[in-house]
Amino acid sequence: MRHRELLVEEVHDGVPVLRSGERLFMNQPLGGSLSAAVAGVPHAEELAQASSQSMIAFLLSYIGGLTALGIGAGAFAIGGFDEASDSVVLQVGGGSIAAVGAVALGVSFWFASRSVALRFDAINAYNDEVLDRLRLRLQPRPPAATPMPAEASPATQ
Repeated sequence: MRHRELLVEEVHDGVPVLRSGERLFMNQPLGGSLSAAVAGVPHAEELAQASSQSMIAFLLSYIGGLTALGIGAGAFAIGGFDEASDSVVLQVGGGSIAAVGAVALGVSFWFASRSVALRFDAINAYNDEVLDRLRLRLQPRPPAATPMPAEASPATQ
């Protein structure tokens, strides 16, 4: 049995969405819907923000890596076809730029996987808080204190 306030990720008509009860949050690439879905739970909000920042870092490093890889490969190729004295400079420089681009691409995938992990952490932190609140409401109250009988009280002895 699932509590209606829990946040779940579902697919509606081929589109991933977040659902909490009757509220639906469309899945946005940079995580804006996740922040809205976990609003009110500070730890989950921090994780959602970190997930969004990691996704932005992924996009920037991916685009930068692809660009550097393309420019570096182009300079390397031009240096190979050119027989001028600066062809070695083009090849070394182009190869270096391409290597930096390849590293940036690799790092970008680390950011992407980190973003996904933080996204699930945010959802789990939100659901943990919802369940903790539910447990507090469902815990039985302790029995009311009953007064001690007069003959057992220490003042009468």
